Amino acid sequence: LHQYLKHARNYSLLMASFIQLAVGVVLLPFLARGDRLSLLEAGVVIVTQLISKAAWMNWQLRQSVQQLKSANRQVRLVNWLGALVIFGLSLLVSVWVGLVAGVIAFITSVDGVGKRWQQGQLAWQSLIANENGRMMVLYRFFNLCTDVPQVKATVKRRRDLEPLWRLVVGRSKNPYMFLCTRGLGRDSDTFGLITRLTVIGMLILIFLTNQCASLVVMVLAIYLIGFQLLPFYSEYDNKVFTQLFPVTKSQQLAAFKTVLTNVLSLCAVLFVIVDVVVNWSWLRLIIDVAALALELVIFIGWYSGWRLRKS
Repeated sequence: LHQYLKHARNYSLLMASFIQLAVGVVLLPFLARGDRLSLLEAGVVIVTQLISKAAWMNWQLRQSVQQLKSANRQVRLVNWLGALVIFGLSLLVSVWVGLVAGVIAFITSVDGVGKRWQQGQLAWQSLIANENGRMMVLYRFFNLCTDVPQVKATVKRRRDLEPLWRLVVGRSKNPYMFLCTRGLGRDSDTFGLITRLTVIGMLILIFLTNQCASLVVMVLAIYLIGFQLLPFYSEYDNKVFTQLFPVTKSQQLAAFKTVLTNVLSLCAVLFVIVDVVVNWSWLRLIIDVAALALELVIFIGWYSGWRLRKS
């Protein structure tokens, strides 16, 4: 099993090195320009990164025989501090000093997975917990933009948003209006997805000055948010009590479209505010409002109804 873990380490290191090397080659001009490094020095930084990665994985391998949680925490601390020191030396002192530090860290890590490591007993519970944690990191990353079944949803009342729910529902007597509004607010998956996509779109807009690029980002973000919300229309179809609501299918669709309009309009307003504040001009404001208003009319007035009836 120890040899199996070593082979797995080698395979993972090889695949990660190819990706890091490819990304590093793409970033070479930016490193040379931004940090005022020569191409040779920028290449040394990339090599230092690869060596540090190998040392990191060796320490992770050594952690597989650590039975105590305190020892695992010490290994993780050494990993993070070592990486920070190595790249701090590379960028702040000299790339050659950083390279030497990376080589020393690698030699030390190789000694850590020697004969003494091979004779140690594998910490199965720790290995399983680490693997589950690693997979959850990937699932949470993918969950930023789409629903992932492995990430379980939770329900939160969100008392601080109660006035907003009452404002949205208003005096409507359609129970689906109330159900969709409260459901979207309390469902952590859906509410979190809307929030994340909105925040990501706003952050991207902060760094864009080209109006065409900003329009593309805003239109795409609104479409993604709306598209991810469409399955929520049938969220409560299998609930027996919703069958007792005195509403027709057309009233149910109208209530959902109203909620969809409120959500997408709020996101569109936030996008326009960020884009106009960063790059102020009356022409930009008019174009942004016109483009997003047209998208909302098409998406809500035609596409959402066609998509929901089709499904």
